Amino acid sequence: MRVARVIFDKFTQLFLHHQSFFGYMEPVLQHFLPAWRDGLYRAKVQTVVKLSPLYIEMTLKPEKSWPRHRAGQHINLTIEADGRLLTRTFTVASSSDEHDSSGLIKLLIKVDERGRFTGQLYDVLQTQTWCNISAPYGEFRINTLKKPLLMVAGGSGITPFIALLSQHLPQIKEPVRLVYFAKEHEHQCIEQLNALQMRHEHFSVTLCARKNSQPVDVYVSENRLSDVYCCGPFNMMKQVQNACEAFGMPYYQETFGVRKKRLNVKGTDAKSFTLKLKQSSTYIKSEGTLLEQLELQNLPVIRGCGIGVCHQCQCVKNAGIVRDIRTGQLSDSGQQLIQLCVSEPVSDLDLTI
Repeated sequence: MRVARVIFDKFTQLFLHHQSFFGYMEPVLQHFLPAWRDGLYRAKVQTVVKLSPLYIEMTLKPEKSWPRHRAGQHINLTIEADGRLLTRTFTVASSSDEHDSSGLIKLLIKVDERGRFTGQLYDVLQTQTWCNISAPYGEFRINTLKKPLLMVAGGSGITPFIALLSQHLPQIKEPVRLVYFAKEHEHQCIEQLNALQMRHEHFSVTLCARKNSQPVDVYVSENRLSDVYCCGPFNMMKQVQNACEAFGMPYYQETFGVRKKRLNVKGTDAKSFTLKLKQSSTYIKSEGTLLEQLELQNLPVIRGCGIGVCHQCQCVKNAGIVRDIRTGQLSDSGQQLIQLCVSEPVSDLDLTI
């Protein structure tokens, strides 16, 4: 079966300019399995609740073949809006035990009204009963349950801690402290956190409003025997990391998105290349993805997730070499499918977009 799929996929790539045979057959399969997509899992939308003007909570029931997630991991959520697939990454805000018992997972999503995804997510899911999710991934976990823990969350960075606390507090005997920064009246999951405090005497929560709270390094210094876990805005995570380094404390943080492969390349100046399109040509640089550069030039490209997941920006490279920013791997110089959002030019290019 696996060999047959490889053969069909290769045929599809060579003659139909699509990544996979089953992807090419999606429209037919979706008549029988709504929202079926090659390489993704189907999930039925159970509830979509507006918690506040800035946050919504989604409850999903993944299909049975979806792999069991580990508390702290995230998934890629894909919806269809105006005939286009949109994908974003969200941390699962419920424990794996909850999924085992109910078959459900929860997502806590911060809404950006100007965003193409979260800005229309609530309205789109009022009419859609199915969406797609990826397999869970990510390495944010509690390394040991036998040491005091300090968790520092900022804004929507509370989501992995909700899952981690729900999963692990019953097994932890050492003190666990959560310091949660948010704008005034914008803290989320307060009822759930209070319930955890009531059930577990060794767990405490400190809610901090950003304007009038102590500096974050003060909270770190008060818990010098703890392992520190952090998720939130970049500047906050950097402050926590610096404080932990100064006090010699173990530090772990949650990040996701495209991780650009660092390369040892001689010379620091960006090179310029010619990009040939069907009816025009332009200049591009060796630094920056093709998607970013073409958007800056107002050229007709499609942006999806921007992290190499949804393949909406996929196009045909007729000639030239690109580098995959996730792995550092170079393409060959001939015709092949590439994704604009994760490809940097290494030579002159000829593309069909």
